[in-house]
Formats: sequence, C-alpha cells, structure tokens
Amino acid sequence: MLIFRLPLRSLQVWLLLEEKKIPYVIEKVPLRCYGDKPSSFTSKVPGGMLPVMEFNGRLYTESDTILDVLEEAFQGPEVRLRRE
Repeated sequence: MLIFRLPLRSLQVWLLLEEKKIPYVIEKVPLRCYGDKPSSFTSKVPGGMLPVMEFNGRLYTESDTILDVLEEAFQGPEVRLRRE
C-alpha cells in the first residue's frame, strides 16, 4: 500500500492506519503553495488532490472514501473518526 503525504486535514487516514496497524509507505508530495507536484504524482493524479491512497491497483482521493476502503479491507477494532 502506498499513501501519498497527507495534509493536516487528512490526519484521520493516518490515525486509522496506525490504530489498525496497517503497514503503509508515505510518499511526500509538496502542497501547491510550496511548488509544483512531481510529474510522477500528477501522472497518477492529474488534479493533484491530497490525500491519495494507492491500494490493490486503484487510486482513492477522498479522505472519507479512503477511510471506508480501509475499514472494509482490514479487520480489527472499528475506529470512529468521523462525526455521525
């Protein structure tokens, strides 16, 4: 699993990964205000959205979607990170 660098508002994804002890790798990608994103990233994610998760050959670009995919794919304690 490859996780591209998470902006502060997306810490929920990181917390879920840690809580469920899911192995992951973070690839650091600069936010727009710090310069252009590398072409290796924009070729996968043309809009440049963060966070991005690459899992089982698919890309996911929304925090809530990433959380849902992780909850479904990995067993363990249910982690409530979103308001109902």
